[in-house]
Amino acid sequence: MNIVHLSFENKGDIIHITIQGRLEFSHNAVIQEKIEALIKENRRKPKIIIDIHELKFIGSSGVRDLIFLFKKINRITPRPRFVGVTSEFLTLFTALEGRKKFYLYKDRQTATNSFDA
Repeated sequence: MNIVHLSFENKGDIIHITIQGRLEFSHNAVIQEKIEALIKENRRKPKIIIDIHELKFIGSSGVRDLIFLFKKINRITPRPRFVGVTSEFLTLFTALEGRKKFYLYKDRQTATNSFDA
């Protein structure tokens, strides 16, 4: 069964996005639409934390598209923070980040605090 759960939580001026479950290529378009709509409905550029620590599986074709989605978010918001990037994905994040570096954190609290630093 291919199940992915996407949840959003607004905390002040920070939007927490959690991606949980099994993610495959077919889910990327839906996730991208929801995230882009969320960013668009915020008149100012929101501070975003994307938590993937409960992402259980990513189909091989979905990894590249997910990273490219994260790169797009990285370009349109002020340095989004990523939480729960496992060692298996760290190499991919590093290889595909391009000129704008990804900001990776161990947990939500550290990521949240980093916006004030």
